[in-house]
Amino acid sequence: MRMLALLAALAAALTVSAANTLAWWTFDDDPLGVTDATGNFNTLTNGGIAIVDGAASFDGTAKVFSTIRPLPVESTKAYTFECFVRPATTQNSAAGILELSPNAGSYDGGAFIFYPDGAMEHRTINNKPKWTGRKLQKNILDDQWHHLAAIFTPGGTSNVAEQVLFYVDGELQDIYTQYQDGNVYLLTYTLYIGSRGGWQHSFTGLIDDVRITEGALSTNEFLKARTAGKPVVAYYPFNTPETAFQDASGNGNHLTGGGVTFQGGFASFNGAGHTMNTINKLDLSAYKDATLEFFIRPHTNASSTAMVMELSENIMGKNGCFFVTLNETGPGVLNGSFYPGGWHIDVSQSNQVFASWHHVALVIDSSLPGTDRSRMFVDGMQAPQNPNFKAANDVNLGNQIFYIGSRANTSYRLNADIDDIRITARALQPGSFMSARSQSPDPSDVIAYWPFDTSNPLHDATENGNELQSDGVTFTTDRTALLSGSQRKFSTIGTLPLYGRDALTVEYFMRTTDAGTLALLMELGPNFNNAQGRFAIVENQYATGDEQDGRMDAGFHMLKNYNIKKTNATADGKWHHYALIYDSSRLDSDIVRFFKDGVPQPTEGSHNKVHKTGFRSERLYIGSRSDSGYWFVGELDDIKITGRALDPSEFLKRRSSPPGVCVIIR
Repeated sequence: MRMLALLAALAAALTVSAANTLAWWTFDDDPLGVTDATGNFNTLTNGGIAIVDGAASFDGTAKVFSTIRPLPVESTKAYTFECFVRPATTQNSAAGILELSPNAGSYDGGAFIFYPDGAMEHRTINNKPKWTGRKLQKNILDDQWHHLAAIFTPGGTSNVAEQVLFYVDGELQDIYTQYQDGNVYLLTYTLYIGSRGGWQHSFTGLIDDVRITEGALSTNEFLKARTAGKPVVAYYPFNTPETAFQDASGNGNHLTGGGVTFQGGFASFNGAGHTMNTINKLDLSAYKDATLEFFIRPHTNASSTAMVMELSENIMGKNGCFFVTLNETGPGVLNGSFYPGGWHIDVSQSNQVFASWHHVALVIDSSLPGTDRSRMFVDGMQAPQNPNFKAANDVNLGNQIFYIGSRANTSYRLNADIDDIRITARALQPGSFMSARSQSPDPSDVIAYWPFDTSNPLHDATENGNELQSDGVTFTTDRTALLSGSQRKFSTIGTLPLYGRDALTVEYFMRTTDAGTLALLMELGPNFNNAQGRFAIVENQYATGDEQDGRMDAGFHMLKNYNIKKTNATADGKWHHYALIYDSSRLDSDIVRFFKDGVPQPTEGSHNKVHKTGFRSERLYIGSRSDSGYWFVGELDDIKITGRALDPSEFLKRRSSPPGVCVIIR
């Protein structure tokens, strides 16, 4: 095997350039069509629209898609709005396609695209209320699909022009230009699709692939064709030992092999002479784009270089083949590439991936330039490229045997668990990746549970592998974690797999008499203030300059705001049960709820924001902020994290008890 020369320490300093696609709704990634395929969590609310053959079907009634939170556009940046439409031939009145704001005629910085008599008109409203509508030339009431695009470029001074360019099927229709001081082009509003706010200008027909990109795209960067479902070439969910070698996609790409253990719905490799590969060649030669994704949980003794997966017995010299390795540049480091698309290296999980499940995706995208064609993601985050292997050649996908867990069943044996291997003949965006393993050992959807068993207090009792690490935390004979206020490294070893979740319950028992020290009981990530999708539970938080003795604050970072709940005094030296819940199916302030002893707690003032979020997969810190400060003093017990919104009747009723003494009376 060709070993990568880059040291993990060097690769850790590399940065990843973020994609500039703000939102993209393909309408084929879920039954409701609400998923933002970019992974930016710009999820839609479906107001009664059917999804037909991967497109949104509107019937001319007041139905609408809308973003669950305002679309975060900035007035200083250019944006490209595009979509495919197939209007009904009877559409002879104004009909909403995309509208930024509830009514662009009344909101500065709003935008409106609609059809009058078969043509498209686009309107914007600026600081000085004034319509800037432009009519397009091409009639599209011909029962065919058409691509529409509008490009906004900011300006607003006498020297810099503001422009909107209108396109149908890649052909420029019109340009609106103006020079006016103080103009605001686009502002952050809810985006509506299919009608004006669900009350007028209703559209009849089909809309597909609504994509919003930061920047003024050139016509050759527009969407070339509609996405038409996800053509899964092969899928191995390993749900039962009896069906483990079968291709669940229905394409007949079945596996063969021996020595692999199937348990708990996954395949387990032990680093020895196991084999697994497709019976016949896996033919990808008909495709230009592809996504390989899977879940992996390395074993704690996995220290040697191993081949996770490889298309062909050795990719070197075989254009269009791919591979993923583990530990090639250090323990816990994942590498991968479509040859010769450029190697990628993920060091963010170095020394942290052991005993925890992680999602990995390797993507080849022919529409991207140069070395960006091949990308690798771990838990939805793009990995940096190895600068020594940034090949920019075209990749023609291959037709080879697909090997899992070794190099052609001869060497580089894997020591890890694998689940849900899926190969899709499309370049998926992070929002379209598998969000969770297909079968969990716990049907109640418990992600992690730490009862602090006296025999192994750091063990995750769900057997999902979310083990803890501790340096300075004492565990009592009463099965509790005793935190002194100076403990270090009390956290999950790896990242907690929360990516893709739309509901969450965090519950625990707590006892303390410390009524005056600001302390963190739990925090997802090193600082929840710095990133959307994190949560924190804080004792004795400050409010209006005063320390609140014994108060507890708990909430989530949503968009640019927070949703925080608070309790009354908690530092009474008694055990209390707490539960923090996020439920995206609820409305407004009920999205986040916090309970003390089963009783819902009030909202914290201005932090009652009506925004939704998506979760990150990050380390969970317990008892401090990232092992560096805000130390908690007291006892914790039975920390349990569930991937759904529990009803209070489902909360833990009591703390787990230590093993008792069995007395036999004869």
